[in-house]
Amino acid sequence: MLQVKIYSGALIAFSVFAFALAYWFFKALPANPKRWEVLPRAVFLGALLAALDLGWVVPQSEPVVPASMTRLVLPLAVVAFIACYMFLDYLFSRAFGGALILLAHYFLQASFAYDVPARPVIAALCLAMGTLGIFFCGKPHLMRDMIRGAAAAPRWRVAAGVLSIVYAVVFLSTGIVALSR
Repeated sequence: MLQVKIYSGALIAFSVFAFALAYWFFKALPANPKRWEVLPRAVFLGALLAALDLGWVVPQSEPVVPASMTRLVLPLAVVAFIACYMFLDYLFSRAFGGALILLAHYFLQASFAYDVPARPVIAALCLAMGTLGIFFCGKPHLMRDMIRGAAAAPRWRVAAGVLSIVYAVVFLSTGIVALSR
């Protein structure tokens, strides 16, 4: 029962983020695009998000690591965090992509585990979210290009904003339904 509440809370929290992202696409981005263009390269925000990502992934990775090496997972994660902070460019974009991958996996797995309605819709949205996360991790400059494109072309800005609203509505309604069961 607690896991369902955590899942519902995560869906509702992500829907709040998606509504905020839609607002950002419609209002904040067009007002000052140069301010947001540097976001993908933000080191401090990227480090915070990377630390959250690593904190989430370490317990998830322990079952697949050989038993003799499980005690090394956390120290290696700390070393990886320090190396990423010092040497990676576009740290926020990469960390955000990692968060999207982790969230897509969690939402997809939990939607089938807790038997929520609209699983095919959630599966399609999670596929798109995870794929975007993979692109942001592999080609982090795409986030900067997406920001520039949305700032320059109203149709891209509207499409991204509407897609964010779709995510928000579907995940919010799913979270409420799962919470009420």
